[in-house]
Amino acid sequence: MTVWAVCATTPQGYEVVQTPALQVPGDQPVTAACPASKAVLGGGGDVQGDGSSLTRSYPRATAPGQPTLWVVAGHNRSSSSCGVVGYAMCADPIADVTWTTH
Repeated sequence: MTVWAVCATTPQGYEVVQTPALQVPGDQPVTAACPASKAVLGGGGDVQGDGSSLTRSYPRATAPGQPTLWVVAGHNRSSSSCGVVGYAMCADPIADVTWTTH
């Protein structure tokens, strides 16, 4: 596994949004949403239980522009459901930042 970090000063309006720990069927997404007028800068998740793993973690936009949601999902090999917590790092939108998807 390769991990990268980008460091910067804390942006205006920075806050972390956390979902409650939800018991969901395997690979069902959980979404952390930024408050109105804020954009998501990053995010992640935590999957709880033995044999669990994070299967998805990505930003999502509900309208053109900067994304406002972070989606995560997990899988637990030992049962049909797993505990999933999603996190979104939110801040005021940053001027001149563009988002693209592939």
